[in-house]
Amino acid sequence: MKDRLTFAVPAGTYSVGPEETEIRLGRFYVSAAAATVAEVIECINARGGEPSPDSYSFVNFVNEHLPFFRKPDGTVTLRKGFSSSTPAAGLTFAGAMLYCEMVGGRLPTEAEWEVSIRISQDIAAADNVADGQRRLVDWQDLRQWCSDIFHPDHPYAGSLDESLPETEMRVVRGGSYNRSELDVSWYRRSGKWMWHGGDATGVRVVYEREPK
Repeated sequence: MKDRLTFAVPAGTYSVGPEETEIRLGRFYVSAAAATVAEVIECINARGGEPSPDSYSFVNFVNEHLPFFRKPDGTVTLRKGFSSSTPAAGLTFAGAMLYCEMVGGRLPTEAEWEVSIRISQDIAAADNVADGQRRLVDWQDLRQWCSDIFHPDHPYAGSLDESLPETEMRVVRGGSYNRSELDVSWYRRSGKWMWHGGDATGVRVVYEREPK
């Protein structure tokens, strides 16, 4: 499998969060758009399908308002009435990690996610950018998983402090299409149980090297 368009984030020291905490990041590449329903279905079926008919491990196929349908043999298909080209909502943390692994990348840390969106806004605002590249700035289609453990009082814990205790909560960043105007800002930060496939939770991918 191969992910789509990416853009580079240069190595450097960046300020993140409301307190403008400085953090050093190496160069990385990030996918320009959230994974689509078709891409996630291909990934899960290549892995062998959704393992359990009683609960969801990779995507939420229980919610009829989401695009995934689990067949009796465990393979996942598109639910009737949905489009396969839309951003894939309903991924669990495990599903997001699986997708990243299958396309040769990984989940972003919370700091990488925030730096990426700030840079993407600069790209999209440039006078010479092509119309197609303006999609880079649209990070409000879905909330998105980050690799960090969620600690309410310790933002960017996975990027700055690995000594904090392990929990089953992971960071979710950004707004989404099905939230109020006050709740779609990219700086929105929340925690989600890693086995919950939320109705507006998707994934982008980080690569250490530019995908070929």
